[in-house]
Amino acid sequence: MISTRYAADTDTGGLLLLDIGASSIVVCAASRENLSYKVLGGLGLASGSTALYEQVGRKNLRRWLPFEPHRDELSMWAMNRTIQPTVESPTLRDAPIEQAFARKAARLAIAELALDTPPDVVVGSGSLARGMGSRVASVVIADALSQAQPNWQRTEIVIDTANAYVAVGALATIDPDLAGNVWERDRPRTQTILLAARGAKRGEPAVSVATSWEDGSVELTVPEGQLQRIHVPIDKVTSVLLTHLSGVKMHGAGRKRPQTVALEVRDDSPSPELLLDTRPVAIRAERCVESVTHSLVSSGAYSAAELQSL
Repeated sequence: MISTRYAADTDTGGLLLLDIGASSIVVCAASRENLSYKVLGGLGLASGSTALYEQVGRKNLRRWLPFEPHRDELSMWAMNRTIQPTVESPTLRDAPIEQAFARKAARLAIAELALDTPPDVVVGSGSLARGMGSRVASVVIADALSQAQPNWQRTEIVIDTANAYVAVGALATIDPDLAGNVWERDRPRTQTILLAARGAKRGEPAVSVATSWEDGSVELTVPEGQLQRIHVPIDKVTSVLLTHLSGVKMHGAGRKRPQTVALEVRDDSPSPELLLDTRPVAIRAERCVESVTHSLVSSGAYSAAELQSL
């Protein structure tokens, strides 16, 4: 929490830390004026899986799966993870189940704080970061944020795979100056910029995207109902021009003015990716599987064909 407050004071504005571990969940929100946090003991993605299952329920987990689970599949998965917390998800079918648990854990944590305004930056830490990889974790956070904070418009996502927020916070209690130096040099950088564009009619075009860099360019149109990852060169300064189409509202874009997002390479770190969410604020039940499929494909861990085979 020390490093969360420091980051909010020096870099970002409103920051939300989601530390989803094996058997506990810590959520901390910080801004220049306020600091609040909750610790949800006994809930997690490994030894805390059974308790998490009992709290959120089968129905809420099932809606985040691209397939119909067997009757006791989710409860047995949770029980196995509780008994064998160090065993990772071995199959293609297990991984979406783990991510469904992670989505519900993240949503539960965000809802616990009852934030007045959406965060400018969300940091994913713990098992959420180390066990799934930055792309999958970014999509999990995007889905959880959309459910718990439906009025968000633009958020940066940082995946803390090295657990730096916790480590630097502990160091700050011993040597604040050293902690500050380590933070400036090694703090996790933004991996994903998450941007909402809502208001298009079902299935119709929502945003026109023109991506350009020094020696190349790509243009595409993103329809309503998508979670679209905009692929860019990771080692070059890239400009992304987003033009919202009729009826669509998008952060930073005026009525007749498109938005330009500059993705810069900083301190030898790859440029962040852009994740464009054109799904409606409230995902209707009949469209949930469709939405989850878009999320899983956008994570880069699955193809549409793989998901259809589950």
